Amino acid sequence: MVLMSKIIFDASALLALLNQESGCEIVEKHLTDSVMSSINISEVVAVLIDIGIREGEADDGKTRVNIGILSAGKARNVVPGNLTLQGEVRSFLQGQDLKARVDQLQSAFTEAAERNRAEVKFSTKQLALAYKVDSDEPLLQTYKNVVEQRGGIFEMKETFVASDANALRGEKGLNVFVVSTGVRNEHSVEETVDLSELEQLGKDLVKVLELASTT
Repeated sequence: MVLMSKIIFDASALLALLNQESGCEIVEKHLTDSVMSSINISEVVAVLIDIGIREGEADDGKTRVNIGILSAGKARNVVPGNLTLQGEVRSFLQGQDLKARVDQLQSAFTEAAERNRAEVKFSTKQLALAYKVDSDEPLLQTYKNVVEQRGGIFEMKETFVASDANALRGEKGLNVFVVSTGVRNEHSVEETVDLSELEQLGKDLVKVLELASTT
């Protein structure tokens, strides 16, 4: 025998209860004999996160928060019992400031779950170490000269880019750095790069290697 709930709430119903909006008393009355799909719960979580920590840029552009993977359920006709979210935080914050930002993110998830009579297992893993490049490093100076000799503009910028350089420099101590080609619409389905810029980058690197082999 299968017992099914008589009432299925959508996200707007639960949000009405949380915000004490019109009709919230009806929702509260049927809480014990109602269900909500994890898809709708994820919508609620998204709204609550948006209140506490806006997805996208935060800290005056010093931090980026993104949730890229949501997965739940094993069948089309079964209400999922859990929801898994995976995201990332990239930030120029350090030490206690960074810890406070991550703690705030965890608190937002925990609060949203408790309001939905659910539990959260929250875990973090540092995937990249930040690094700083000194402008007087020999390899950087060589690349700078190559760019300026062909009439190009050389400039250094702080970025959220994470690559092998983070491991090679931050963990191994090798003086490597990232040469950017100016990706447009980064981390989106419309991310592109100009092929002519990639071609020029290749030519510059060949010149750098030629110069390095003669010194």
